[in-house]
Amino acid sequence: MPAFDPEATGFSAKNALLFARLANAAYGTREEAEAAVKQLGFSDFYWIDLTKQFRNVYAIGAGCDEFAVVAFRGTQNAKDWMTDLHATPVSFQWIFENGPNVGSIHAGFGHAVRDAWRKG
Repeated sequence: MPAFDPEATGFSAKNALLFARLANAAYGTREEAEAAVKQLGFSDFYWIDLTKQFRNVYAIGAGCDEFAVVAFRGTQNAKDWMTDLHATPVSFQWIFENGPNVGSIHAGFGHAVRDAWRKG
């Protein structure tokens, strides 16, 4: 199992490092990303091509018996970095009106996805 603390309710350096490594892997080729995911200890890997919906956006799914993670590639320019820096966690329902109460998400990411869906 990958190094992960599923009981963390606040910041966890262990979890942050794992998520950073997965986010970095999403910027590689499919083969590079899969190798990185396997090296991190995940048993399952999924390559997700979102380029039909969004400009140059890919994601990877990594899973094991205990949990799964999705990491996105998409930051390419200063505007994207500004979106990334809007990192306040917000309620999923706040970003996606009438959505399920499933927890919090990264505000910048949520706004970017919501705005892209409206354009689509």
